[in-house]
Amino acid sequence: MTVRVLVVDSSPETVGLARQALVDLDCDVSPATSISLALFLAHKNPPDLIVSGLEMTDGGGLELLAEVKADRELQEIPFIFLAAGGGPVEGRALAAGAEQFLTLPVRPDVLLGRLKPFLRERRVSRPPQSPE
Repeated sequence: MTVRVLVVDSSPETVGLARQALVDLDCDVSPATSISLALFLAHKNPPDLIVSGLEMTDGGGLELLAEVKADRELQEIPFIFLAAGGGPVEGRALAAGAEQFLTLPVRPDVLLGRLKPFLRERRVSRPPQSPE
């Protein structure tokens, strides 16, 4: 069973880091640079995990998190932030429902270790894939 991970950020480095961390797993990493594309992709084929930065072309990661948590079809998908900084934004992200906030820079092996428990848990209760 292929694991689906949606990586949302305007930075190609964040997508590259996620791909590098997940390379040894049977993963389908879907990149999105905007909230609108991320929501479209998540509805079309619900991911097992959403990894998000803070900056997108049409808004920010906190806005995406709010949209996901307010959506009955998506709200159970684990949401992990992967971003520089932290501080007050990290607190707001966790209070809004993010499972974790990982601060960049992070090594791919460390990132994989932090993502694996969410992927294992999600595989058990995954919704069916869209036939399209």
